[in-house]
Order: sequence, then C-alpha cells, then structure tokens
Amino acid sequence: MAHKRIQTPSAQTAGIATLILGLIGLAAGIWYYREQAATRSQRLRRQANRQLRRAERKLRR
Repeated sequence: MAHKRIQTPSAQTAGIATLILGLIGLAAGIWYYREQAATRSQRLRRQANRQLRRAERKLRR
C-alpha cells in the first residue's frame, strides 16, 4: 500500500474559499440585521399607535 500525502489546497484555492465564505457570512449578517430592523420598526409602530389611541380616549372624556 503506497502512502499518499494528503493534498493540501493551494493558497489560491484557500483564498477563494475564504472569500466565498466571507461573502456568505456578510449576506447572512445583512439579512439578519434587516430582519431585526423590520421587527423593531413594527414594534415601535404598534407602540406609537397604542399611545395615540390612549391619548384620543383621554381627550374624548
């Protein structure tokens, strides 16, 4: 049985792989941030509506 050396990827291949993984990570980070921002704005909008309704109710009395 001939002993074969495990091939290590060339520096170029490693660089490309790192770049691709970095881009995937960046895309995931952007998506996550946008999701969080959307839920935050929804929450703020609901809160503002609730305060408006409360204020209108107080004015009517």
